[in-house]
Amino acid sequence: MDGGKEYPNKSYGLILPPLPDDHLSVFEVANRADVLGAMGLWNDSPPWVAHEKGLEPEYETLSAELLKQIRLGLLYAINEW
Repeated sequence: MDGGKEYPNKSYGLILPPLPDDHLSVFEVANRADVLGAMGLWNDSPPWVAHEKGLEPEYETLSAELLKQIRLGLLYAINEW
């Protein structure tokens, strides 16, 4: 594989089954909910505001739970069918 093809499975004659609609919906929602980015993005401000207001522990708890739910959604969408 030279990395030049977006879908190498087609060039090798592999046919991958499509995700069922209900799993595809979960995958798309989890993908769109993944708004946690890298430094320099819009979400740099909320941690600082939470810190200023004394809400840092709650912010960290909610952020960790959001990330966990996104990952669980992706795992379910891909592996549970």
